[in-house]
Amino acid sequence: MYKFKVLFLVIVFSNSLFGVLLNDINNSIQYDEALKVFKQKDYKTSYKLFYKLFLDDLENLNVNFYLARSSFELKNYDEAISAYERIIIQKPTNSRVQLELARCYFMQQNYQEAKMMFMMLKKKEHPINVVKNIDRYLAIIDKKISKHSFSGMFMGGVVYDSNLNNKASSDNFYIPKYSVNFVNSTKDVSALAHQEVLIFNHKYKYNRAISLKNNFMFYNKSVNNNSDKNVQFTSYNPALSYSYKNNLIIDYGLFIDRLWFGSVLLLDSYGIVPKVNYKYSNNLIINSFLKYQIKSNKVNSNKDKDSKYLQFNLSLNKTLSETLRIIPSIVFENERKDGGTLTNIDYDSLLVGVGLNYKYSNKISIFPKLTYKEKKYKEIDSNYLVKQKNDEYNYNLTGTYLFDIGVIGQGILNYSDVDSNIEPSKYKKYTVSINFIKPF
Repeated sequence: MYKFKVLFLVIVFSNSLFGVLLNDINNSIQYDEALKVFKQKDYKTSYKLFYKLFLDDLENLNVNFYLARSSFELKNYDEAISAYERIIIQKPTNSRVQLELARCYFMQQNYQEAKMMFMMLKKKEHPINVVKNIDRYLAIIDKKISKHSFSGMFMGGVVYDSNLNNKASSDNFYIPKYSVNFVNSTKDVSALAHQEVLIFNHKYKYNRAISLKNNFMFYNKSVNNNSDKNVQFTSYNPALSYSYKNNLIIDYGLFIDRLWFGSVLLLDSYGIVPKVNYKYSNNLIINSFLKYQIKSNKVNSNKDKDSKYLQFNLSLNKTLSETLRIIPSIVFENERKDGGTLTNIDYDSLLVGVGLNYKYSNKISIFPKLTYKEKKYKEIDSNYLVKQKNDEYNYNLTGTYLFDIGVIGQGILNYSDVDSNIEPSKYKKYTVSINFIKPF
């Protein structure tokens, strides 16, 4: 919701305060062409054209203004600020340029500087809609720079699972250990379920660089006529967050999880989860985290499954255009049991995936994603006398729609195809989910 508010404010300012002073242009034909391209929202081309005009006339107010506006739209905020400051030197009281400069500081998350400029501008006379939007900017800034901030979301929806028990397609299996065929006794079940998620986030900002985060999650899934498949999950994730300059944030986090399956408390786990968010450039963000988890099974018959789990996750978020982003990812997993004689506990896996985020409009977004995961077990299976290896293919298509009341509608179609050298582990399934999400 925050991003939609900012977009709304940008549009209002651009429309309400359009029409600036400025001075004559030497190359009027070239200037008219650059301005035409700018109004067509081809900002890359308008930037090139205005930059060429700028080199011919460094102090021209009109050229600097539209060079700054083009830079702003391309998210080159430092360059936009430089151009606006060249205008301020000549026209120190121009409100339009001051407002644009304040917006640049805001988009850079330099909230103190932005607030100071917006407060100064409030003392001047403006159209009523501009005054209201200055107040909205100030409200957002106050929320951003306050010591305590709260956010979260509630999601509720339904999901259809075509193969609830992950039943293998084969009707019988040959078991090498016994040299006989066994009938596949797993029930072929499809089912509907309802699911709910509540996420609550608290952030305490100690200073500009250091914050303390507390994140809570509650998940419930209730399966029709199959209550033994119900899932409840709770997670608490505190973290000390440190911001290195403006482009690198590291969260030094811990987590404590608890999982119920059916009505039985199945698993407690805890560990560390440091996370890294690095803004490499205006159109490339790198995200990574390392998760070390200690699993403690609460059912006595499962105690041999107690283990240590390690995951490393790396993803890139690359902006290709105003409407399209690509998100490649790679995930390494490793699990080792604490003891016991069970096989098919210890494994290594590698997942590679690629997703797209396509913004069809301000209300509609589409997210296709493909992943492949290779999972290799470390011990010889006691029945099949080989080391199990799975190849897991996953195809996902997610669509979202933003309703005017601030609720997000979400539809998810997911297809999984698991191949394995151990017959009972082969299966195919698809799930369809419809959810409604309310951020707060």
